[in-house]
Amino acid sequence: MKQHILMLGLLAMVGGACRSPGPEGADSLQEAGATADVAVATAGSNLATAGSEAGDAIAGAAQDIENRLSAQVWQWEGSTGPGDSSTMSPMPSDYTVTFVPGGSVAVKADCKTAGGTYTADDTRLIFDLKVISTDACAEGSMADAFIEQLQKSDTYLVEGEELTIGLVNNEGAMNFKD
Repeated sequence: MKQHILMLGLLAMVGGACRSPGPEGADSLQEAGATADVAVATAGSNLATAGSEAGDAIAGAAQDIENRLSAQVWQWEGSTGPGDSSTMSPMPSDYTVTFVPGGSVAVKADCKTAGGTYTADDTRLIFDLKVISTDACAEGSMADAFIEQLQKSDTYLVEGEELTIGLVNNEGAMNFKD
C-alpha cells in the first residue's frame, strides 16, 4: 500500500509535466485508467526522451563547431598585437592549421610541423600541441613565433572564409583565410 501511495505522489509531481493525451475529459493518466506503475513508467520514458534530445542537441552543437573549423586548411595571413603592431605572414601557404574531425589538429609552420589536439566551444579555442618538430628553419622564418601564438589561443571567430584566433590576455589576434 505504501508503494502505491509513493507512486501516486511521484505521479502527481511528474504527471503534470509529462502528461500524455488521454480520453476526453481525463486530467491525468490515472483518470484515463492507467495504473500507478504504468503512469510512472510513462513519465520515466518521457523524461528519458527529453534527456536523449538534450544529449542530441549538445552533440549537434559540437558537430557544428567542428564543421566550422575543419571545413578547410586555414592559412595564416598575419597577426595583430597590442597597439598598432602587426605581422604579416611571409607565405600564407607555409603557415597552416588543419582541424581534423575528432579534435586533432595538424600545424605546418614553414619547415616545422606540429600536432596535437584542440578543444572548442562557441567562442573559445584552446590548442594542446604535443609533437613539434625541432627542424631549424632558414633565417627570417616565423615558425617559432607562429607556433607560440597558437599555443596562446583563447577565443575564435569564423566569419565566411576568415578565422580569427584571439590570444590570451588580449595579446593580439591571428588572422587566417581558407
